[in-house]
Amino acid sequence: MLSSVVLSVAFSAVALGLVPFPAAAATIELVSRVDPAKNAIAATIRVSGRPVQGGDIAFGGGSVWARVSDVLIAQIDPATNEVVARFGESWGSGSVAADDEAVWISAHEVLSVWRLPLP
Repeated sequence: MLSSVVLSVAFSAVALGLVPFPAAAATIELVSRVDPAKNAIAATIRVSGRPVQGGDIAFGGGSVWARVSDVLIAQIDPATNEVVARFGESWGSGSVAADDEAVWISAHEVLSVWRLPLP
């Protein structure tokens, strides 16, 4: 069964079952999992303690990675629909990309890119 995870902020990604979803608002702190068979939201996950200004989302290493505002990045377990880890300090806006070996996170305001190796 194909399921999708979407971040209701300014950006979304298409990768390994992730389907883009138009941003309803640019300042929300939730990720929604959509059941495409029912065309309905199956789960909603709070990923940030404050509204996300912009944001990005990626899938890699069996997890969903959301670029958020209160920390650098939140790791979501798609099997449980829960945030299982949070990494780094808040460094403003940026992007995230992932594959099965690493997660790459950028922070535009400090002109930095970090690589988070995956087990």
